[in-house]
Amino acid sequence: MRILNLSGLSGIEYDKKNNLNQFLIIIMMGLVSMLSAEADDKHPSYNLFRYNEDWSELAHKEQLKSTDFFDPVKYIPLNQSGSNWLSFGFEERVRVEKWSDFQFDPSGTKDNQDAFVLNRIRTNVDLHLGPNLRLFAELKSAIEGFRSLPSNRRRQDRDTIDLQNLFADFTSPLGAVLSGDNRIVLRVGRQEMARGSERFIGSRNFANVRQSFDGINAMLYAGGWRFSAFGLRIVRDLSLGEVKPDSFNNFNLPDSNSGFFGIYGEGFVPSLLSNAIGFGPMGLDLYVLRRDDDQVFNGTGGNSDRYAVGGRLHGKFPMASFGYEIEGAYEFGNIHRQGQDADINASMFTVALNYQPTQRTPLAVGPVDLKMIQIGFDYASGDNNPGGDVQTFDPMFQTRHKFFGFMDFIGRFNIMDLRPRIDFSIGKRTTFRIDQHIFWRSEKQDALYSVSGGVIAPGRTGSNRYVGTETDLTLKHRLNRHTDIETGFSHFYTGDFLDNAALSEDSDWFYLMMTYTF
Repeated sequence: MRILNLSGLSGIEYDKKNNLNQFLIIIMMGLVSMLSAEADDKHPSYNLFRYNEDWSELAHKEQLKSTDFFDPVKYIPLNQSGSNWLSFGFEERVRVEKWSDFQFDPSGTKDNQDAFVLNRIRTNVDLHLGPNLRLFAELKSAIEGFRSLPSNRRRQDRDTIDLQNLFADFTSPLGAVLSGDNRIVLRVGRQEMARGSERFIGSRNFANVRQSFDGINAMLYAGGWRFSAFGLRIVRDLSLGEVKPDSFNNFNLPDSNSGFFGIYGEGFVPSLLSNAIGFGPMGLDLYVLRRDDDQVFNGTGGNSDRYAVGGRLHGKFPMASFGYEIEGAYEFGNIHRQGQDADINASMFTVALNYQPTQRTPLAVGPVDLKMIQIGFDYASGDNNPGGDVQTFDPMFQTRHKFFGFMDFIGRFNIMDLRPRIDFSIGKRTTFRIDQHIFWRSEKQDALYSVSGGVIAPGRTGSNRYVGTETDLTLKHRLNRHTDIETGFSHFYTGDFLDNAALSEDSDWFYLMMTYTF
């Protein structure tokens, strides 16, 4: 086992002027934010999806106990009544990564040992013209510092400048049809989208280049539920050939060969039903999805027309400190090939139980206390015979980073994952988290797939199921409402299947990340 050598950080090869200057700028911004007053809890909070923020609350500043340095640009009234208003937002994130023996390569070459910088800027404008029309635009710039690992410069790392979001919302109120917020919203244009647990639809926020779509999304809000009916195309860098710096300067376009359609409902089971079975509030997701794209799984490739039908339950047990999550989905359809079609018959499920104490525990030592214990298991089906029909599950457009280890090696294809987790709080602003993932292949005849669906090692490599074990250590600290600092270390212990595939070297990963938001 090779231990990660952090001394290599001093030899990072990247555009030193650009990245170093940006890193210094973000530190300076963090220091400036420390000097500004800390806003009270009544201030709107920042959201991963900036369009979900509502800064119209700042129209009533007299109700706030304190102000924030950026309040003047978060709510700008454009008429006397304040029904027309404008808001500006900004985020910069800088991350340093250090890898050792990337993707288990035992060669020990310098190409598998690397340190580099990832930098992302997002800036948005949110215009509200009365209660029924809203325009939202977000620009992004994502660059990387000449990453030289075997996969070279990945499209998920670099997009020099592009539109992340550019959409219009048309809203029609429904009145008091049911209790709560009742309205229909039609969203048209380029948009990010996340639903439920993000196991099928998500943002991929940890990647330097977030995911977005072009299309139409009709949303119905009624009785505490949200129903979405959408038709979208994934937005990709469609530059052909070798990935070169200039190719990332082209504005991205929707992939005309890919389609994503669905109906997704999420809300809570009526309290009469959940109380009748002795449970508290019970969250429920129900969805039908369709993906049309070119795919290859275990020797079968072509245009895939794949449907997914599934649901998710989550909530608390009668004992308030214990919670649960259960999700399952079945996929069917066809892969169209020359000569004949191959049937799709795949599935997934996940189950997790957690304990979150509601008061200080006996394990507490000073400011350190137990925050959560969780045990979970994930299953995604694999193919039982190369060629022909396909049983390999496809997670479609899920958020990748948060499910199968933070190193982002393993994807939700032909995999089983037993995942214990424990979280600690350190005071009010710091958390420390330990995750363990133990991986097996679901089917011996199918490959081990990466997080993007590429083949790490083919099924013919061997009959062993055990892939390996990943340990993730993560420390997060909120410096103030604008500035977050995060660092982590991960180690992957290769198992029998990878050893037989001549991918026998354990991998290490270290990162340090700072995010500044207003």
